[in-house]
Amino acid sequence: MSFRIAHLSDLHFGGENAEAMAAAATHIIEIGVDLVVLAGDLTVRGRRDEYAAAKAWVDAIPGPKLVTPGNHDSPYGPERIFRPFRRFEQHFGPPDCVSWTSAAARVVAINSARGVQPRANWSKGQVSTAQIRRATAQFAVRPAGALAILVCHHPLVEMLGGPMSAEVWGGSRAARRLADSGVDLVLSG
Repeated sequence: MSFRIAHLSDLHFGGENAEAMAAAATHIIEIGVDLVVLAGDLTVRGRRDEYAAAKAWVDAIPGPKLVTPGNHDSPYGPERIFRPFRRFEQHFGPPDCVSWTSAAARVVAINSARGVQPRANWSKGQVSTAQIRRATAQFAVRPAGALAILVCHHPLVEMLGGPMSAEVWGGSRAARRLADSGVDLVLSG
């Protein structure tokens, strides 16, 4: 059974390269995929105009999509503290533990971004035990033989020699738990 995913992240509408975005959409449409996965940072600053542009681009691509937010998708100001993903919800739906299922795969997206955190660099991710418990429960009821694929914006573990520090709170614990529960693949930004 074949299964094709187009996996994109860090599109950063509001600072996007319009030609590259048009080419990416055309390519996705031409090759045909079963699912488009957008793993966060759809916007630069979570502004309304950026969300409108991101939504228009996503809607121009036919077929199912699974979208999760990233740290850039929360607006600056008080809303970042009190309702960090309200604009995301208005355009793309729930920000956490959404899923898509076919005979070939069950794909679950969790929100590793936070509006604020008790550390200076809010761009770093965080994954809670409750999020992983909900995700693994969803994978437990996937069709027989279907792949289990988790999507989140932040890489759960640090890539050795990589250009950035992952520092995802709860990331290593989440990766172990996902591996133990039979998750086949993690897609991140």
